[in-house]
Order: sequence, then C-alpha cells, then structure tokens
Amino acid sequence: MLDRVSIEKINDPRYIKVYIALSGGVDSVVMLDLVHKICDKPIFAIHVNHNLSEESGEAQSFCVKLADAYSIKCFVAEVNIKAKGSIEAAARKSRYEAFQEFLGPSDLILLAHHAGDQIETALFKLFRGGGGFGLNGMPRERAIGMATLYRPMLTLSKLQILNYARENRLRWIEDSTNREDIFDRNYIRHHLVPAIIGRFANAESAILEKIERDGRWRSEIEFQAQKELLGLRTDRDSIELANLKSLEREKLQNLLIFWLIELGVPIPRKPFLTDLATRILSESGINMRFSWVTFKKFKGR
Repeated sequence: MLDRVSIEKINDPRYIKVYIALSGGVDSVVMLDLVHKICDKPIFAIHVNHNLSEESGEAQSFCVKLADAYSIKCFVAEVNIKAKGSIEAAARKSRYEAFQEFLGPSDLILLAHHAGDQIETALFKLFRGGGGFGLNGMPRERAIGMATLYRPMLTLSKLQILNYARENRLRWIEDSTNREDIFDRNYIRHHLVPAIIGRFANAESAILEKIERDGRWRSEIEFQAQKELLGLRTDRDSIELANLKSLEREKLQNLLIFWLIELGVPIPRKPFLTDLATRILSESGINMRFSWVTFKKFKGR
C-alpha cells in the first residue's frame, strides 16, 4: 500500500535503524504492520506517553505489547506537559524532543500522518495566520536533530488505512482526546473538513494539489533567498542593514521568512513582518519581539 518512493526511502542503505512513532491509534498500527513487511533492517518503536488522560497508561501498555508481538523493542518516553498556551503545541514540541533522545545520525523515524492530517494541518496554519508561503502542510521529509523524519503515508486516505486495518484484522486503540472539540485540530477534523467535502466533492484532492503546488513554489523562493542570504549575512543570526536597504519590501519579507526558517525559530504573522521590513528599510525602531525571538539593531546589523 505504501508508494514506491516511501518503500525505497525506508530501505535506503544510508539509514541503519528505522523507528516507528507508535501511538497505538489505527494510523501508527497500520504503519508498523506495513513497514514490518517491507523493511529488512532493524526496526524499533517509540511511544511517547504525554500523561494527559487516564488512558495514557493503557496506551503505553498496548504499544509495548504490540511491538513485542512483532518482535520489536518499544522505547517509552514519559513527558509532562506544562504549558500556559496551547496544550496541542506543547504536546507536539515535547513529543519531537522525546524522539530526538533516541535518534542518531543514521536513523530514520517514521510518522503516520496521512492525507487527511495534511489537509487539517494546512487549514489550521491558514486560519491561525503566519508568514509562510502559500498553503502549507507538513513536509514529507525533514531533519530531526541528526536523524531524518519521514512521513510515508501522506498519500493515503483515512479510509484506505481503516480498510487495510480491518482486512488484516489489526487491533488498535482509540484516543478519547481525539474527540474533544476544544482542540483546534479536532474541531477542523470533525466539523470543518466534513462540511467542506460534503459541499465540494473534489475539495480534498484540490487542497492536496494546492499544498503540493505551493510547496514547489515555496522551494523555488527559498532557493533564491538562500543564494541571496549567502551574500548578505555577516553571521548566522545577523545581517548588515545596509545590505537590506536596497531590497523591495515584499522581497525583504520573503528573505526574512527564509532566514527565520533556517534559524528554526517561529515565523511571525504578516503584519509583524511588514512592520519589521518597514523599520529595517528606515533603520529606525528595530526593537521588536515575537514569541521568544527579539529583533534588534546593533552596530549597523
């Protein structure tokens, strides 16, 4: 069921070990079964226990037993979420940090996000606002610490995954928090996406095609910005203001977005970036803060 590109990626000899991010839900259970059938190298599972519900212990026990049934070792990382803002964002951050504790430079970790998750992510980012380029979903591949993160099921629908699970008589668990509409992504999943698809029959494929097209466009912009940054930067986190003053405002904003992506810091929303670009061009009032990032003028940089 996995496409040829994903099968080749998983079996790429550059990766010594393959890790499965195993939550116990149907998506990760199906991914475990699929990878186990096509991968001939050491496979491990990682389960992150967020301790967010009374079911957390049951999910952990289920994943350990499931991995054992495949003769696979399951590593468990227990985390405690302490967040003043979004629990979703804090859980995600702690999850990825936990993954990195187990991964080395020759490791590949697989996440079970599917086409529906991609649409939810793109809509979530769109509604939240931000300075990214176009309709932006999840990358199929990216670095995570010294290792590589890959999503082999982004082309599969939820229905395909469920059908495979039933046909192969797989067992999985349901996370009750996935039904709680207080979480933004759940609200999008349960209310907005069904309403959109119910009204517009081809909406799902249209959104996915838009994400792919914008991804290619974004890559072209980033490639150009990367070349320009090489000639503008003095250090990784500083740029000579004199080198930026000749740029048009929109081009400057694109350059700033790519620079921040490269630095791995939060991307501000467009009004913030527009204001920052205006201040850079006038070299005045550059003392702005977004999230935990501060932009300042210092010695002409």
